[in-house]
Amino acid sequence: MKSRLVDPEKARLYLRELNLLDFLDDSGISYIEVGKNIGQGWIGINPCPNQDCGDENNHFGINILNKSINCWKCNITGTLIKFLMMYYHISHEDAFDMIEKFINKKDDKDQDIEEKITNIFTKPKITLKKIEKTEEKKNIISIPGDPITMKMINDRPMLRNFMRNKNLTQELCFRFGIRYDWKQSLRLILPIFDERKMIIGYQGRDVTGKAMLRYITKPDGLKLGEALYHIPDRKLNGNRTIIIVEGILDLIRTVDLVERHLPKKQVAITACFTNKPTVNQLILLNSLGITNLITMLDNDSWYNYKKFSDLSFNITPIILPPEKDPNSLTDQDFITLDLKNVL
Repeated sequence: MKSRLVDPEKARLYLRELNLLDFLDDSGISYIEVGKNIGQGWIGINPCPNQDCGDENNHFGINILNKSINCWKCNITGTLIKFLMMYYHISHEDAFDMIEKFINKKDDKDQDIEEKITNIFTKPKITLKKIEKTEEKKNIISIPGDPITMKMINDRPMLRNFMRNKNLTQELCFRFGIRYDWKQSLRLILPIFDERKMIIGYQGRDVTGKAMLRYITKPDGLKLGEALYHIPDRKLNGNRTIIIVEGILDLIRTVDLVERHLPKKQVAITACFTNKPTVNQLILLNSLGITNLITMLDNDSWYNYKKFSDLSFNITPIILPPEKDPNSLTDQDFITLDLKNVL
C-alpha cells in the first residue's frame, strides 16, 4: 500500500498559522513557559521525546513563533511535526493530520457532548447528558468505566502496575470516585466535580503508556483556567491555609501524605490543572478568605508567584526534590519537606 505524501507547502502554511500553545493545550501536552534553560520565545517540554536522550532539564524546546524544535542535550532538530512523531510514536502523515485537524476544527459550541466524545474515541457511545445552551445545565451525568474493586486490581496487571507507580490504593480510588474504563480504552477515569458536587468533566489517564487519548473531557464553555479541582468549602471549616498542586493524581497523593504524616494539620488542598495557576483561579481562592497559599507545583515550583503579591494572602512555594512532582513523592521525600513549619 502506497503511503500518502504530505504537501510540504501545506505543512509550512499550517505551522505558520498554528497557535502552538492552544494546540498543545488541546492535545493535553504539558509544557513550561519560564524557568531554567528556557529561552525567550521558547517553551520547554520534559522529558526530551527523543528516546535516546530523555533529558528532563528543560533542554528540549519548541519555538513558539516558527514551531521549530531543538534539544540542546542531544542536538535533535526539526519542526513540531517531528516532535509529534517522537512524542506519540506515529508516522509523519499522522502527525500532520493532527495539526490539520486542529487548524480546520469547526466551531461546534452547540454540538452534543455525546457526539464529540464518540468521535474522539471511535468506540461505542458513552451515555452523557445532552448539553443545553444554558450554562447551568452543562454537567456530565455519566462517565465511562466501572468502580475499582480489589478483584479488578488483582485480575488486571496493567491497572495494578499503574496504581502502584502512582501510589494509588483501592481506598483512595473509592474516595475520589476513580473508575477504570477497561472495556473501551484502558483508561483510568478521574471525575472532576464543581462546588455543587456535580460532575463537570473527567480526566482520562492511559494505563498502557501507549495510547493517544484526550486528556480532559469537558463540555464547551467550561474553562479550566477559571476552575479548581477539589475546591474547598467556602468557609474552609475555619482553616485559612490551602495547598495548591497541579494535577488530580498530585492532589490525591498530597491528601494521603498530609493525612498520614500531619494528622493534626487541618489544611485544604486543591488542584489547578496546570503548572502555573491563573489570576482567575487565585481570585477564586481569594474569595474563600484564605490567608496562606502553599504551592507544590513540580520541581520548578511556580516561578511567577511574585506577580500576585498584591492579593490578600501570602504565597509560599515549596521546592520539590529534582525530577519529582507531588504524585511521585515517597513518604520520606514528604517528611523531608518538613511542611509542618509552614502550615
